[in-house]
Amino acid sequence: MSCLTSSGKTARFSLYCLEESEEYIEDARCEYYPPSPNYPNLPVTSRTQLHGRARLCSSSFFFEPDDVAQPITKFPFRNFSGRIFVSSGSSSQNLFAFQCPTAVHMMESGVVRPHVTIEAPGQHMFTLTFANRDEFVSKIDELHRIARLDPQERAFQLQELLQRREAQYSFDYTWLNDVKEVVRFEHVVYRVIPLVRIRGRIVVTDTTIYFQAFNNIDALPVIRIPFTAVERMERRRHMLQDLALEVQTRTDGFVLYIALNLGRTSSARPCSTRSSAPRA
Repeated sequence: MSCLTSSGKTARFSLYCLEESEEYIEDARCEYYPPSPNYPNLPVTSRTQLHGRARLCSSSFFFEPDDVAQPITKFPFRNFSGRIFVSSGSSSQNLFAFQCPTAVHMMESGVVRPHVTIEAPGQHMFTLTFANRDEFVSKIDELHRIARLDPQERAFQLQELLQRREAQYSFDYTWLNDVKEVVRFEHVVYRVIPLVRIRGRIVVTDTTIYFQAFNNIDALPVIRIPFTAVERMERRRHMLQDLALEVQTRTDGFVLYIALNLGRTSSARPCSTRSSAPRA
């Protein structure tokens, strides 16, 4: 049995687009109506429509267009001007807009090149295809407010926000190889890869190690490593502390490097040997 589960999903956007220490929050299908350079205040019905995904991160709002010839646009929250506008008209009930006079273009035509800072006056208008607009906009508002705080307070409030959000998500036990598996340990951790940390939950059963990320950006919704496939397991250091573990598989040499979330060192949940995965 393979240790990995892949959906073959590909996208230009990746966690390498984020700033240092920035966290990926969530994404939603959307349409973007960019302002015209010459007529920045045109109504939405007179603008070009671009289909793609809105990607919400802790310091920035990204738009990734479906058309690879178009660049990914990054709107840093620190560059936002004023509050987010929400339309109340029935014809555009899912529309919201904001002003961000300075934005960043990246990955145009799928080519990795230096990011380009651009002037982007006017209102940037979006409509969400499936997600609830009011819930999505409230998250943007909160992240925008946090981004304007001093660094120490910003880090504290962001950690609180992430913990509240992650408390709403439990491990999807349908990913277990066998419903008879006994859950021994469950904890919020970081999966560490070069230059990037991915927040998620690790679950250890009596036969397998599972890692499920809190976001859906990875092509691997769940990493599964049976103990029978483990070649070696070593204690490691992360952020100068003995909080990490490295697991390497025997067949393909895949390495899972995980580190405990420093803000949650007391929240590990060892499970009783009597406990097991919920039955369907």
